[in-house]
Amino acid sequence: MKKIALILVVCIVLSPVCLAEGSSAQRFLSNLSDTWDSFLDMADDAGQSVSQWADESGVTGWVEGAVNGVAAWADESGLTGWAQGALDDISAWADDIGFTEWAQQVSAEAQALIEENRPAVEAWLAQAGEDVQQAWNTLLNAQDHSEEEVQQALETVMESRSGEIAEGFAYEHDPRENPEAMKDIVVNPDAVYGFSPSPDSTRLREFVDALDWTDPEQVAAARSQRQAYHDSISELYRMIEDMLTRGEDVETIARAVSQRRNELRLESYANDPDGLAAIKKSNLETYGDEMGPTADSLYEKYGSWQTVLEKALGTNAGMDACLGFYDEYYDYYDIG
Repeated sequence: MKKIALILVVCIVLSPVCLAEGSSAQRFLSNLSDTWDSFLDMADDAGQSVSQWADESGVTGWVEGAVNGVAAWADESGLTGWAQGALDDISAWADDIGFTEWAQQVSAEAQALIEENRPAVEAWLAQAGEDVQQAWNTLLNAQDHSEEEVQQALETVMESRSGEIAEGFAYEHDPRENPEAMKDIVVNPDAVYGFSPSPDSTRLREFVDALDWTDPEQVAAARSQRQAYHDSISELYRMIEDMLTRGEDVETIARAVSQRRNELRLESYANDPDGLAAIKKSNLETYGDEMGPTADSLYEKYGSWQTVLEKALGTNAGMDACLGFYDEYYDYYDIG
């Protein structure tokens, strides 16, 4: 802020006054320019080192004296004090109108936004190429790089972000911004919906090779199966309504709904023995029970039966992203 203000003072105030046609400063600069041209000609003609000749001839000392003289004149005439006062006035004005406070608030909000989205950014960078990672580091340390380097880094990052999703398909809500989803999936430009299960996911790695995620027909079949599962969730809402009518407490409802949800998930693979085996193995590795998470284990994790009930009505955002459901069920996800 202070540097910008000082530049404004110099450009706006000094230029029209000191460099006005016919002013003493203008004549001084003109004479200094002529002297310097003569000096260069003399140096060339003599074949001497410019620096050595300037020192020996006293030109260096004369120029330094002239510079010091201008600085002294600025101090004596009050220009230096006036410029400093103008700078202080600008800073005070910025404070008075709330600009300083606003700038600080924007900076704080920007930092908070960075921290809030750090998991998603880190998940994205983990899958990005080395060139994108280097470009991101350049942006984070922009003050250490040239404007051209920063601009190139920005273009690299933006091209990477815009070109990763499968061509011809894009979600309104980007799964890459959901850390919980990205724990289970990877960006796959060749996949039908731009994502496929991650081999590093405990929850979905059994589905990495369960089908060809680039084959529209295979993905359509899997999507139809998952749609049936989503449709079955409406049974859980009817179940909750009936139990509330009977006056059941939240723990009783949460236990019943959680168990039925696990059953529905397995029933959705009734005609897919390989898929059923994969989901049971995934459940066992993730929850220690091939049926899925028990109500007690969820209560131990979340400490609230209301939360257990809400989790029973949730859905895996990663699998939904792989099968084209991410936007449709976005409001059900727990965005970490």
